[in-house]
Amino acid sequence: MATKTSAISLIAGLSLTLAACGGPARAPAKPAPTRSPTPAATATATPPPAATGPVRAARVTALALPVALDAESAVAIGSRIYVIGGIDPAGATVADIWTADLATGGPWHKLGTLPQATHDAAAVVLDGAIDVFGGGVTVSADTAWQINPTSGAARPLPNLPRPLSDAGAAVLNGTAYIVGGFDSTNYRAEILSWRPGGSYQVVGRLPAGLRYAAVAPSGARLLIFGGVTPAGVSDAILSFDPATGTVTRIGTLPQPTMYMSAAPAPRQGAIWVLGGLSHNGALGEAWSWSAGANALTHLVALPATDYYGAAVAASGGVYLIGGRGPSGGHTSDVVRVR
Repeated sequence: MATKTSAISLIAGLSLTLAACGGPARAPAKPAPTRSPTPAATATATPPPAATGPVRAARVTALALPVALDAESAVAIGSRIYVIGGIDPAGATVADIWTADLATGGPWHKLGTLPQATHDAAAVVLDGAIDVFGGGVTVSADTAWQINPTSGAARPLPNLPRPLSDAGAAVLNGTAYIVGGFDSTNYRAEILSWRPGGSYQVVGRLPAGLRYAAVAPSGARLLIFGGVTPAGVSDAILSFDPATGTVTRIGTLPQPTMYMSAAPAPRQGAIWVLGGLSHNGALGEAWSWSAGANALTHLVALPATDYYGAAVAASGGVYLIGGRGPSGGHTSDVVRVR
């Protein structure tokens, strides 16, 4: 996270620095923005969902975070969004749990705090509660917590099999899957399953250890986009089938990219993948993946470049929360794509 660093070659000689427990040097070696996406309109309210018509991306000014964050976790339950932990502009890892209701257009309020600060944790919704796995501060943690989404109270879950940060996570058929990650020493290739009241099981293995990938459910499978392996930043689109435990490469990103955010789209069962960081710098675009595709298609320009944020699907849109903005600094922006 913030202390021990190691250089990872990107491509064509460009290097980025990643730190122990998952915290990268949270700006690229060169100024982040190399693209200037077409500015999108600024939104101040949440209109009814649109099932057809052009996809649009806009800042939702009424939902701007009360503090700029990156490396946070986020989930949605109904029309309510929850943001957990993260790193603030001073570089401090926080324990705050924030929530806002999209049905009323916000504002955010502090629901509670975790028993310990964390960033780069994996979070999912299971049985109506929020489960948060791993993360850490200066080293990866093996702790896991269940958050009551009404009271904000957090209780411990069984510890992970090992310290783990930088993992992706998603839910399929009442089971959470935790994909890859970092244990403060090694990139992890395991895919773990978790059911409430059960134990963690290794149910699949990635082709290589993987951090900072975007993960989202698609039908009966998980889709895994990009990330970082020990060999460098990945351009792979992987599919994990829990029924067989197999991981298959099904496609290729436009370029090797990490720190993307992904969520199920409100249209045609697609997955929308937003932002990220590549050898070209921070990206200000959203892409779409549809069932049967072997590549992403360009969807829409974001209002600004963004990476290392969190995406959730809620209220007929995908919301990209926080992260790093055009200058490489933390942002409090919430962008809606719909």
